[in-house]
Amino acid sequence: MRLKISIAVVMVLAVGGYLFASPYMTLASIRDALAENDSDTLNQKIDFPAVRQDLKDRLAFVLMKKTEKESEKNPMAMLAAGLVGSFADRLVDTLVTPIAISRMMSGSEVKDVSAGGVKIKTDPEKLKKAVDNSEMGYDSFDRFSMLMTNEKGREIRFVLGRDGIGWKLIRIEIPVDHLE
Repeated sequence: MRLKISIAVVMVLAVGGYLFASPYMTLASIRDALAENDSDTLNQKIDFPAVRQDLKDRLAFVLMKKTEKESEKNPMAMLAAGLVGSFADRLVDTLVTPIAISRMMSGSEVKDVSAGGVKIKTDPEKLKKAVDNSEMGYDSFDRFSMLMTNEKGREIRFVLGRDGIGWKLIRIEIPVDHLE
């Protein structure tokens, strides 16, 4: 009887330990995949459509606020907002790539990311150091965040969401002032 209880306690502790540690392991896996340009692992660990849609929604909100202010002064601002919105969608699709995420996670500015399809490598040591020195923790049972500060002092939050018993990167929160 004691053996069964001991086995049950060990199993509960092992499962609990895995559930607690799994987002940290996911971030380490993403970091290593970015450093090694491992697209298969990145596609498993990052929900690219969700990240893109979230950034598009946030950008659309910022543009809508700016348009509201401008439309009072200039009636053509609404037309321009439609064009800018279309451009912004394409910009987000271009920027939410493994290269851009790698640059953000290493604390670098995201620019010159899509230079004619040229691969821009991120220094793996810089990436590892930036991820390891970031603040990480649970936001809730099914949300986990990594908060880091880039070269210009802007905070970027990478949000993981549960995916079964594992985790996926589902959101990148760039400060709104950075999007303006």
